[in-house]
Amino acid sequence: YRAHDGTADDFHVLLRAYQGMRAGDFARFLIFFTAEGRDIDARNGAGETVLDIVEGHRLGGSYAEALRAAGAGSGGTALA
Repeated sequence: YRAHDGTADDFHVLLRAYQGMRAGDFARFLIFFTAEGRDIDARNGAGETVLDIVEGHRLGGSYAEALRAAGAGSGGTALA
């Protein structure tokens, strides 16, 4: 699943997963994502991570918690 605008593939996959999954499913997805060594802190062209975007959404709290639990924002992967 690749972005067609030059955005990092890992950012694109994470953003699409966030947009299309319920919070619990997203948390489970993050286990597999990080186990594959994917970059949970990948950035878009504006320098934002998915965590940056999710934190700005009114209903993004449980998604942001799942991202942090998986290592987002810390430069590592807690679940891997």
